[in-house]
Amino acid sequence: MNEGSMFNLYLPCRRPNYQSVYHPSQHLNHICLIAVVHQPLVAQHLQRLCEHLAISSTIYTAVDLATIEQLTERLSQDQQSLAPILLLDYEYYDTSAILVGNKPDPDSSAKYQNSLSQEQADLTKPHLTHSNHIVTSIDRRQALNSLLANTSLPKILFSMKPERRIPSMLLDQCDGFLAKPLDSALLLSEILRLTMPARKKLTQTQDIKENISETTAQEESSQPLSLLILVVEDSPTNQKIACKMLSKLGYRSIVAEDGQQALDILASQREEISLILMDCRMPVMDGLQATQAIRAQDDDIPIVALTANNTEEDRKACMQVGMDEFLSKPIRKRI
Repeated sequence: MNEGSMFNLYLPCRRPNYQSVYHPSQHLNHICLIAVVHQPLVAQHLQRLCEHLAISSTIYTAVDLATIEQLTERLSQDQQSLAPILLLDYEYYDTSAILVGNKPDPDSSAKYQNSLSQEQADLTKPHLTHSNHIVTSIDRRQALNSLLANTSLPKILFSMKPERRIPSMLLDQCDGFLAKPLDSALLLSEILRLTMPARKKLTQTQDIKENISETTAQEESSQPLSLLILVVEDSPTNQKIACKMLSKLGYRSIVAEDGQQALDILASQREEISLILMDCRMPVMDGLQATQAIRAQDDDIPIVALTANNTEEDRKACMQVGMDEFLSKPIRKRI
């Protein structure tokens, strides 16, 4: 009596397998997630999610200037194959701000606005260099500012605080905001939204390379080589019709979907291309703009306009930018 008792209780706990409802997608192939998080547990969760979705990822729980330099160099090497995006934990950022100031500041908005100028002032004070703790914190904050200053890198900020309590200057440097705990569906949605321009550009570049490779293979396998004609047309149906017609006439063809792609292909295969069939109305860069760019390079390659509007005004506009001939759609073989 009057003594404590000890009981041993055994409760079996099975570790669940990670089975996300999300499946790998071709839209995720080019994405590279760069995450700076405050807690190792969050880093592990992100790592497992990225592995399941086959997303390339680099996740940090601490950063400094040397780390950012290595990261920048790697991204520079992979810029032709990856679309990077930054996920920044506000609590990690806020902690580094407090450490640089060497004391917590309840007014986070005012703290952020004065942080950049304060850091420069701190660096000029000799007594601060005597504290490794403060110097390391300044190095960490400068590393974060370097990431935020990269305008070509889309950024998502996430925090346990509501968005209205985040300093507006920091929010202006980011492209999206998510609340903790991270919702995988919302995170994936934001990643896809913010990387769409870069992924689209990478896909177009890859298509151009595939077209070039296909054309090169055709050239190597066919002797003697026939004339190569560049077909600049945004409609897949019109592309197939034009290429099939040229093939029956004994010509090789290569396709560009807009004026910008035409300029890229022409720059890499100018010696092989003998003629350009140029659609006038296309997205990104139309045929008139593309022709002006070609003529501005003193290139006299024959350019034939293709347009559905067979008017004297359209014909005159084509001739003014330097086109040599004018054909109205639909194209007929005997023409």
